[in-house]
Amino acid sequence: TEAVENDNLRRARQLLTSQRPGADQEDLRGWEWRYLWRHCQGDAPLKLFVQGRRPYNAIFTNSGNSVLSFTSKGRIGLWNLANHKEEAVLQDDWPASQDVAAHNSSQLCISDDGQWVAACGRDPIDGSLVRIWEVATQKTIAKLTIGKVDISALAISPDKKTLAVYAQFHAVSIWDI
Repeated sequence: TEAVENDNLRRARQLLTSQRPGADQEDLRGWEWRYLWRHCQGDAPLKLFVQGRRPYNAIFTNSGNSVLSFTSKGRIGLWNLANHKEEAVLQDDWPASQDVAAHNSSQLCISDDGQWVAACGRDPIDGSLVRIWEVATQKTIAKLTIGKVDISALAISPDKKTLAVYAQFHAVSIWDI
């Protein structure tokens, strides 16, 4: 309760999450846990989520009317802020056999004109890869294999001809799209 009283909601959520039972454990949490959990959720007037998927990243589209989300299972969704619904799925969940959390840096970017989205993940064999989609059609435009590096940031050039990738060892590489 000290973390809640000090408005350190992140720490309070961490403590509460650590008290969740495992798959084979009995749930011994009482009303107190639930009361504190509700208190730790913040005052956001709108929360977008897909059940069973933890968001890793979210960015606004250029119009400001939609949000792109990247979840722990690899799903990339386009959310309409007016009706609070997921309008499109650019990429669905990755196979359960892949440890997505370990193989997904969840980097996401959108082109200046809002027409393209790039996101990175990791293939168990090829290493880091970046996919680029056209938002209107939800079709994949390009798939770039970056190699066995961890990607920290992405940026699509204004003319949409190149992609900048910031990876480990403080290197920025430029890729033709």
